[in-house]
Amino acid sequence: MKKTPFGLHAPQCGCSPELNMNWDETLRLAASIKAGTVAPSALMRRLAAYPKQNALAKTLREIGRLERTLFTLDWISAPALRWRANGGLNKGEARNALARAIFLSDRRLHRVPRGPAALTEGAHLRQLS
Repeated sequence: MKKTPFGLHAPQCGCSPELNMNWDETLRLAASIKAGTVAPSALMRRLAAYPKQNALAKTLREIGRLERTLFTLDWISAPALRWRANGGLNKGEARNALARAIFLSDRRLHRVPRGPAALTEGAHLRQLS
């Protein structure tokens, strides 16, 4: 097993050779971000500026794929996580529905009804006041 200067072992998975080859660079990058030496946004700009695909960028993409896979497995196996996320989604949907209803009723108040529908238009709003 390959030992690094940080005392961490390189991963021995069969996922990608880039992950094993660039482990030292990835750890150095993570330590720089954690120490505040480099901002993550500056790092991403620099990686995006390379004309060819950088090996470190490939490694970071592979790590992102692994993280996404782990999250998906957590999502499938944890009903509490799905329940919490669904509650947040429902709260957002209820807020949007309320905003849409207020906006539409406000538009109806400013419109001048015409024709035979003018007698019944807005009757439900007059009952509220």
